[in-house]
Parts: sequence; structure tokens; C-alpha cells
Amino acid sequence: MRPKVIGITYPLFFTEEDSNLARVESLYRQLTHKDKKILPIHKDQDLQKIFNLLLKVGGSHQIKLVSKEFSAENKYGKILYYGLTKVKKQKMVIVFLLRGVEQSIEVEIAGDNEETITALLAEIENQLRVIFTKEKVIKSGDKFHEMKTSVILGYCPFCGANFDSAQQEDFIKGNSITCEYCDKVINFS
Repeated sequence: MRPKVIGITYPLFFTEEDSNLARVESLYRQLTHKDKKILPIHKDQDLQKIFNLLLKVGGSHQIKLVSKEFSAENKYGKILYYGLTKVKKQKMVIVFLLRGVEQSIEVEIAGDNEETITALLAEIENQLRVIFTKEKVIKSGDKFHEMKTSVILGYCPFCGANFDSAQQEDFIKGNSITCEYCDKVINFS
């Protein structure tokens, strides 16, 4: 079978209108496409440092920071951005959720164009991999993948232990699996 080539164009942003939290949250609910990546973080990480790195990655794009909140006590952080693509003037909402208890970062993007969302998610994941490696949040970017991708590739996103094919198949069917080495539950959702 011949491979199919798909062209995905990475969006360039600018923000031409004022945006506030209520307006952006309303827009988020109205946008037709949403996609997310859930990335692992190791326990005992400096959550404030990770939160600041998330702000840095979001700030590297020409998008407007709408809100940010961080609680070290609750091990939780949320960052909300709004952007408008330069060429097609498509509105997008980008949300970073830092969940220290679940040891995860969720990056969710809402917009009206699926290809644009996919491209931006891939770019943000790559930027996080690079900056986390540089700042020694992770040891190597080689095994820093979205959680679903890690399991499909055959390893635990938290400890790097290998999964057997039965666990991988169970996960692909939509079931949660538990790593026998670190006892972390990995959900398909």
C-alpha cells in the first residue's frame, strides 16, 4: 500500500481584539473542534518550575495570555491563552492544565480547523520536550511522548517499564491499564 501524504500547516498567530476570561471561556464552548495531549511528569518535580516553563512555551507564540493560576498546595495550575491565526483569522483557545497529583500536563486546543489544531499540538509537544530536556525536568526527550503514544510504543510514560502486548491490546480497546512496576494507572481517555 502506498503511503498517503497529508499536508498540515502550522498556524501563525496574532491577537487583534481584547479578550477576557468570560469571553474566551464562552468561545471555547462554541468552537467546533477540540483535541488534547496528556503528557507525563515524574513525581517529586518542582511544579512551580514546570508551570513557569508552560508559560514560557505558550508565550513563545503570539497569543494572548488570558488567565493563569497556580497552587503549590493543591498541585494544580491552569493557563488559558487566546489567539487568532494570521492568514485565515481563525480563533483558537489553548489551555494548559498542570495536575501534580495525577503527574500530568494536559494541553488542549479548541478551534474550527482540525488540521491547525493538530499542527499546533505537535509543535507544543515538541517545544515542551526540548525545554524540559534543556531545563533537566526530564532526562531525555526520547521517551517523552503523549501518554497514549507511550503505551502504544510499549512503555510506561511514568517509569519507562515495558508493557507486554496483551496490556497494549487491552489499552487500545479503550481499557485502563496499570503499570506493574510503578503502580500508575493509565487511562485511555
